[in-house]
Amino acid sequence: MRVATIAKVDDSAAFVRETMSLLLETHQAMQKYDNCKTEIKTEQKQVADRRTWIITMRIPNKDAKGDKDFTEETLLLSEIDPGTVLAAHMAKADQAESMVKMFSQAPKTALSANPGLKDTAALLPKELQVSVYINMSAVMNAKRETPPLAFALRTLPAGAEAQFVVPFGALQAMFDAVNAEKKGKQK
Repeated sequence: MRVATIAKVDDSAAFVRETMSLLLETHQAMQKYDNCKTEIKTEQKQVADRRTWIITMRIPNKDAKGDKDFTEETLLLSEIDPGTVLAAHMAKADQAESMVKMFSQAPKTALSANPGLKDTAALLPKELQVSVYINMSAVMNAKRETPPLAFALRTLPAGAEAQFVVPFGALQAMFDAVNAEKKGKQK
């Protein structure tokens, strides 16, 4: 897995249908008006008992001299339940089954019980319309749970307010990871 996003939506089937329509219409317009060489292949199928789209894009490298000069990217868009959608970027399409299974299972503990998430949420304004949390533990190969980074957004009568929060515990984990890497290279 490279990146995955879980989105709470009003109607997952409508959301996925409209997202796929937008993707395909945008690609057609790019081919027509921009001489786009990117190829898109879509496949709708049941993956782990969930209606899922697998999107494979072949993107030409800037210095493309032949068919081998393409980069292949694989995306997944899955209806986890009537109000939840999974969007993921994968290394290969054969990871779809494990990806959907992983994100469709109920977690062992509720997010509200996660101490790192609680610490980060406490740093955000009380009245939010959108908040996004980014788990850095896996990215940094942290030895301990790292509080997530957060992005929050709310609208006000005179505009919008955005806030990006990096908890001290996340900064400490980043420094620890960098120091561990330096020590590993010195050996």
